[in-house]
Amino acid sequence: MGQFNDYNYEEMDGSLTRPTLDLYIGNKFWNFMTKNLSKEEIADLEKARDDLAHYERLYSIMEYGADINGILTTLETRIASNNPSVPFTIYRQVRSSCITSLSLATTTLLTSSMK
Repeated sequence: MGQFNDYNYEEMDGSLTRPTLDLYIGNKFWNFMTKNLSKEEIADLEKARDDLAHYERLYSIMEYGADINGILTTLETRIASNNPSVPFTIYRQVRSSCITSLSLATTTLLTSSMK
C-alpha cells in the first residue's frame, strides 16, 4: 500500500485518481452541465456524482493508509539505526534518533497527516 501513489503516477498515468478529478470538475461546472437537461438526465448525473464522491472517500482512505505506512517505515528505519547489534552503530550517537526526538517526530507526522 505504501507504493500506491508511485504505482498510480508511474505505471497507470494517474488513472486511479482520475475519478476524483472528474468529481472536482463536475462539481465546479455543475450548473453549466445541467442546464437545459431533463429531470431523468439530472438524476443520472446526480447518481454518477454520488458514485464519484464514494470513490473519492475510498481513495482518501487508501492515501491516508499509504501516508501512515511511509511514516512507520521512516520510524522503523530510524529506530533500527540505533540498534547496537548492527555493526558500527554501537559507536554512533545520533541526536535525531534518540527516543524523545523520535516520539516528537512521530507525533508531528501523524498529526500533520490527519489534517
